[in-house]
Amino acid sequence: VLWTILLETVLMLVFGFVLVTVLQNAHNRQIDETLRLSASQLNAVVDISAGKYEISQQDSATLQTQGVFAWILNPQGEIATTIGGAATTSVPAPLPAMNVLTDIDLSSSETSRVLVSPLLEGNRQLGELVLAISLHNTRTSIQQVWFSLGIAIPFVLLLSGAGGLFLANRALAPVATITRTAHQISTEDLSRRLSLKLPNDEIGELAQTFDAMLERLEQGFQRER
Repeated sequence: VLWTILLETVLMLVFGFVLVTVLQNAHNRQIDETLRLSASQLNAVVDISAGKYEISQQDSATLQTQGVFAWILNPQGEIATTIGGAATTSVPAPLPAMNVLTDIDLSSSETSRVLVSPLLEGNRQLGELVLAISLHNTRTSIQQVWFSLGIAIPFVLLLSGAGGLFLANRALAPVATITRTAHQISTEDLSRRLSLKLPNDEIGELAQTFDAMLERLEQGFQRER
């Protein structure tokens, strides 16, 4: 039972790590795709006139509902306009490499996934887009998964251990009967039998073999007498 519980513990821990890794990668892929699509969308909707960079409130709200906040920089690297929480957050300095997704601590308590993309009009680069999505929700989800596993795994192991002990004791009960009978048998009385009604498994075969052995011994002693 102990070896079984140990094996189950190892398997469940491996399963937990695999599950968390898969969920983490799925979240990261979703965030990366959202950032790339948002960069393409901003390239299409940013209006530049007389040196001013503008974006409609509807387009800005659409990005914010996806958890995206962004800085739009002019060719000199200055902030031309912001979207969402970027208004109250400093732009990353130095900027990550272009089109490379990077995790950056934008504040003391929050890490965000950041993408820097060129703002293009035809073949001309009119500035840069710095888009970010907070990883707070992702990390909270992963922590909840770990918390759930931390409760579920000990509970399952406890049930498995209790069930294993119950089944082991039930399966090995005939062995205790065989042991007691063997202690009570002597040359003066070989007529005792187990007579256990057991299924045709290993323990049942052992009981039948034991009874057959006692039968042969009794017959042998009777011949000797």
